[in-house]
Amino acid sequence: MALAYKKLPKYPHSVRRLLGIEMNQLHSLVEQLTPSWEKQLRLSYRRFGRPYKHDLGSNLSSGLWYFNLRVNQEVFYMQSAIMLYNNFYILIVN
Repeated sequence: MALAYKKLPKYPHSVRRLLGIEMNQLHSLVEQLTPSWEKQLRLSYRRFGRPYKHDLGSNLSSGLWYFNLRVNQEVFYMQSAIMLYNNFYILIVN
């Protein structure tokens, strides 16, 4: 699944929650990375294989979404582990 970069400006309130950054920051990232992305695309089309289906903005937003989700999961697991440790410690002491 990819987050369509062209459709993101319609939902600016959701972009911050999903990606962890504001829409204008995403625009500036896309502008900064576009030259190197286009250079890499030209080099990769010399080889065999499928062309990229999504543009840079969609790939970047999907990556940021995954990273934001992954960090939240790790924090959740860390909090769960601390709670289990504390409960286990209370059982041993009592």
